[in-house]
Amino acid sequence: MTVRALAEILRAVPACTPARKPLYLATGLRLRIIAQAESLVIQQPAKSDRRFPLARIDRVVCGSQTDWSGEALALCMANGVTITWVSGRGEVLGQCASSRRVAASREARLESFLDHPDWETRYRDWLRSRRMSVLMDWAAARAGRNAAPRAAVLERHKREYVYHAVITEVFGTEAKGWCHAWTVARLREAGLAARYWGHDASALDLADDIAGLLWAEINLAGGAIVKGASGGRDGMLFFENWTRLNGARPADHLAQLNRLVARENETWR
Repeated sequence: MTVRALAEILRAVPACTPARKPLYLATGLRLRIIAQAESLVIQQPAKSDRRFPLARIDRVVCGSQTDWSGEALALCMANGVTITWVSGRGEVLGQCASSRRVAASREARLESFLDHPDWETRYRDWLRSRRMSVLMDWAAARAGRNAAPRAAVLERHKREYVYHAVITEVFGTEAKGWCHAWTVARLREAGLAARYWGHDASALDLADDIAGLLWAEINLAGGAIVKGASGGRDGMLFFENWTRLNGARPADHLAQLNRLVARENETWR
């Protein structure tokens, strides 16, 4: 089964997410982005302008050849639309998100947690447990299809992924940037930032960590179906449909993080 065939099957499943869609502009072509009314307008030499209403945009993924007007950037920030710049190899070059996040007790508890000297040790233990959860969920899903992974394979994944955060990549590396952009948008919805600073200026790169869990899930679940996919339209279609059907997983990771933070804050009180 090809990536396109699988994506078409996934697309046939009724959608359970809002109508907003990502705007992918990660291209080697030079583009100019301006704002008109409540829309982004994409300008390209010798081609007609393309208009995208902000109300329909979930997030924007673009490359270094994309020129933004100040008005277009401000319009995205005012409407909570995150922008992520990626390279052709999927490396995240930078991101832009509104500073006006939703005030939430979750963030206040997280910042209190980061005030403690040993927060990083507790957090790394939690992150390792999340990787184990991802691996065990994958193994259980395989077992449910009468295709349980061999014990040797499972042990190898435990050594490499759970303990060293190394996953065998079968999906095109360009999708790493897509994972990061998707995660930043979901964090923004939850009232959380992509990065926080803890005791002694230690960084908590929340977007990187949650995106890493998502990246592992996609590569574990994809297997031979997406092996060798180099990105492009087929890979993008697969990624968007996969996240549409599995988008609750990051929310579960955040819920478990909230539980850790609440428990540790109670212990340290």
